[in-house]
Amino acid sequence: GGEDPEIEYLKDALSQSEAEMEKMRAYLQTVVARAEEERGKVVAYFEAAAQRQEEDRARAEAYFQGEAARLEDEKRGLSARCVAAEERGEAQAAETERLRAQCAKSGREVDDLLASVSDLTGVVENMK
Repeated sequence: GGEDPEIEYLKDALSQSEAEMEKMRAYLQTVVARAEEERGKVVAYFEAAAQRQEEDRARAEAYFQGEAARLEDEKRGLSARCVAAEERGEAQAAETERLRAQCAKSGREVDDLLASVSDLTGVVENMK
């Protein structure tokens, strides 16, 4: 191995710099792997957040649809009750009218009876 000392030196320097390069390459690979991992975590975080937001939106939509349906039912119930009350009112008005007519008829009958009594009284008076 009687090589030129300068060549020996250059060979050493070369193998040293190759080792340095190898170390640098390994380090950069770990940096890239960590960055990939972080990126994956960030993507997963935002995907989960979007999913939660979608679920919240769907829940809110379902809630408001339920409220709208409940109010619609309530409105229908109120309408039905109003119609029923109106019908009862009309029935009561008809009943009142019937009673009024009956009273008037009874009043006329009483007047007729009084007139008859009065006539009879006149007849009786004349008989004296």
